[in-house]
Amino acid sequence: MTGAELYTGNAALVPMAWLEGKATAAQVVRNLGASWAGNLLGSILLAALVTTGGTLGEAAAAQKIAFGKTHEPLLV
Repeated sequence: MTGAELYTGNAALVPMAWLEGKATAAQVVRNLGASWAGNLLGSILLAALVTTGGTLGEAAAAQKIAFGKTHEPLLV
């Protein structure tokens, strides 16, 4: 509900517990470290699944899509 399953949600919410005196600094650091490591492991697992499953198809096609998305002019 609050986005705490992602590191960014934990980074926003967990320090508030410390500021309110509901958690120690060590607990905050441990929680943020575990959240970061879990997100890193999950991203590596997802990348491995996408790669082995062939979800992106040919690399040239994926590179063409990425290039197209990153080289469009900004609409300011």
